[in-house]
Amino acid sequence: MPSNMTPEEIRAYLEQEKVCALATVDAQQRPHLAAVWYVFLDDDLYIRTSLNSQKIKNLRQNPALSLLVCSRHRNSYQDVVIWGKAEFVNDPALDRRFSEALGLKYYGAVDHPEAIYYSTLPDRVLLRIQVEKIRGWDYSKE
Repeated sequence: MPSNMTPEEIRAYLEQEKVCALATVDAQQRPHLAAVWYVFLDDDLYIRTSLNSQKIKNLRQNPALSLLVCSRHRNSYQDVVIWGKAEFVNDPALDRRFSEALGLKYYGAVDHPEAIYYSTLPDRVLLRIQVEKIRGWDYSKE
């Protein structure tokens, strides 16, 4: 049996991993999954994506979502599942902080050319994830 992760283990795990699967529901009640990058700012989890994406269309109709971060290490794996709601954020200062945190997490530097390119793409929207429930499992502790 896997072991439940502590809140501290969950936070450390989420800070080291890079990609999560974002699950939303479309207008026909079909699930939609998309791989997205995420970062923590203070104690909140944020995602930025295209304003015209299917996930944003879905979240405008129904803000409920779930996220899965899963990784395999040798013969075992860990995963964290988050259930919550998306909050659309329109705050230029927070968006700049997100861009800086994203640059550090994914490119190792705020001023990396790819980080700058990503932060200047048009028609992007920032989402704060309002966490309602979070669970983490560590299968290496069996």
